[in-house]
Amino acid sequence: MTSPTRQTEFTVANLLDVARRRILLVLSVAVAVTGAVTYYAYHRPVLYRAQALLGVQSNVRDVVQKTDGAARVQDQLLTIKEIAFGRPVLEPVMDKFGLYQKHDGKFSETDLEKMRAALKITVETDDTFHLSYEGEGRERVTDVTNAVANGFVGSLAEDRHQQETDASATLDAELTTLRTALDKQEEQMKRYKQSAVNSLPDRLDMNMRLLSNIQAEQEAINESQAGDQAKLSAVQAEMSELEKQGVMNPTQVHEKSLQEVKLDDLKLHLKQLKSVYTDKYPEIAATEQEIRDLERAIAAAPPKPVSVEPSAAHMRYLQLKAEKESLQQRLKSYDAQRADIQARMQQMQGRVQATPTHEIAIAELSRGYEETKTRYNTLLAKQQEMRLATGLERVNRSMSFKVVEAATLPTGPSTPRRSRLLSMALLGGLALGFLAAFALEQMNPTITSVKELQTFTDLPVLAALPNLDAKFNGQPIKESAIPLVAVAGGTAPTLLSTASLRENRIVALTDPESVASEQYRLLSLKVRRQLFGHDTPVLLVTGFAGGEGKTVTALNVSMSLAGTVPGRVLLIDSDLRKPRAHEYLGIPRGKGFADLLRAPESETSQYIWKVKDLYVMPGGTSLQNPVALLTSKHAAAVLQRLRQEFDFIVIDSPPVLPVVDSHILAGLADGAIMVVRARYTRRDVLSLGLENFQAANLFGAVVNDVDPRTSGYASAYQYYNQHYAGTAS
Repeated sequence: MTSPTRQTEFTVANLLDVARRRILLVLSVAVAVTGAVTYYAYHRPVLYRAQALLGVQSNVRDVVQKTDGAARVQDQLLTIKEIAFGRPVLEPVMDKFGLYQKHDGKFSETDLEKMRAALKITVETDDTFHLSYEGEGRERVTDVTNAVANGFVGSLAEDRHQQETDASATLDAELTTLRTALDKQEEQMKRYKQSAVNSLPDRLDMNMRLLSNIQAEQEAINESQAGDQAKLSAVQAEMSELEKQGVMNPTQVHEKSLQEVKLDDLKLHLKQLKSVYTDKYPEIAATEQEIRDLERAIAAAPPKPVSVEPSAAHMRYLQLKAEKESLQQRLKSYDAQRADIQARMQQMQGRVQATPTHEIAIAELSRGYEETKTRYNTLLAKQQEMRLATGLERVNRSMSFKVVEAATLPTGPSTPRRSRLLSMALLGGLALGFLAAFALEQMNPTITSVKELQTFTDLPVLAALPNLDAKFNGQPIKESAIPLVAVAGGTAPTLLSTASLRENRIVALTDPESVASEQYRLLSLKVRRQLFGHDTPVLLVTGFAGGEGKTVTALNVSMSLAGTVPGRVLLIDSDLRKPRAHEYLGIPRGKGFADLLRAPESETSQYIWKVKDLYVMPGGTSLQNPVALLTSKHAAAVLQRLRQEFDFIVIDSPPVLPVVDSHILAGLADGAIMVVRARYTRRDVLSLGLENFQAANLFGAVVNDVDPRTSGYASAYQYYNQHYAGTAS
């Protein structure tokens, strides 16, 4: 009857519906994201970008046009970057403008990387490129850009060939030595790993699994051996018992004659006749006479020889003997299997125990290898820096550059673009808020709507009732007094105020023109159709775990029935453990259904009150365990008496999960409805309740507290409020 999973379609309508219910969450996330981005945008330093245009000198351009393009800017871009981003060009600029702080008389490599990250080279044409710098201050970035451009052009004229050649030779020698050491360490680590390939740390998990499998195999062998040993003991015991019984002696078998077989058939036929007819039946007397004649003939006949053949016990003994030999052979084979398993287990244990030792050794080898590799990479970086001078001479021999267009003051900041950031933050915050709301909705364990209930269970939905808010219709409630009368008399009527009844959500009595009252009337009509044909229908109203609004539903549907059923309608509060119906109607605490069950012969009128057209029997004295009363014959007798006195009975019963009372009362009723509360009843509680409440007369469910704005009936509710509610005279 229920589906174990919850499937919510990811549609725009569903997403907007979720966002409307969780608008505060969506707005909170959007405001938080926008606020964080705003703080970031306005606290991030404003940066400007300036750029200078550099190009090949005219005399070199002629050479470029005559060559095959080897001197183009794009082809020389790597060399250009090495020169422009090298220490000789950047350090003077960093020192002049105080961009970073020196350490021990020089700038750190970290500061140089930051400076390089702020610079950018973009190829413009085959013989021109842009050099740009991003930083704080419009004038400052302009001056730094021009200084780097001029430093690049000036560095092309320096001749550092010899110095770099000597340094390069030294570095090459050191790099060769370190490369040899690295190769040796790599080979050493490779040989070590090959020698201990099965015990390396990366095979520990596999070895542990293999060891676990071997242990499981050993346990299986032990279990099989124990089982076979037990079977062998049982076989030997049975053989001994059969030997004591003398199973080896032959068994004499007496073969029945045709007359004896016929006698058995006649006795069986006689037994069948007696099971159907009396002893005076003619065929019974004839059969009995035939049996007596046949018995005398068999007694007078000479005895037949007796044949000798092996007994069933003897055959069983031979079978057990063969089984014993098979079990003994199988038990011998277990020893060999156990020895093989023990050897493999010792091998696996040795691998596992050796893993930490190999792990330490490999770590030591790796540490030495990494140290050597670090030294090698440091020298390699120095070698690349030295190649800067080689690239310098190569450029000097092939091309030279000049500043074609100096950097000018930037017109505006390059970052942050605050308006763009804030727009993206607002949109992203809203999207994140929508997703967070939808995720929380997916994790909500309760039934939130009629549609979700219909996808979760095939239980029919009889009515979808909106939340019983006094301002739902926008119509004021007319104040009046409704008399509460004791049917037995003896006390003056009590006047109930409409306000108190409306506060207790008795809308069928206080606000009959509301959408909720109309839904209760529709529910009462469906119930009457379901119970058509019963002389005095009895309807059970229950819930799952309490708090779903079953008592309010029972009161309102009873009021609706009282206004439409021709005859008298009675509401019985059968929640004998915690009766509440009298509190909703303002009935004084006194006798009720529980007291009537204790005194079933008493007059029923002394337990009944009347509110307008509805008769109400309160729960009476509360009981801790009313099961004995409900299962007694008095309960059925009392309900039968009430059927004769009234034309329709509604029973407000306890919830089905905590107690067994509703399960008992469902057997006394003609039909039952289950009350579900939107955003309150949990899906697991609903599933368990429907599984436990196996009532064949369960008509369907009534969904309380439905938000009309999110239901499929929203337009109908609005139309009713606008065109019908409040128009009755």
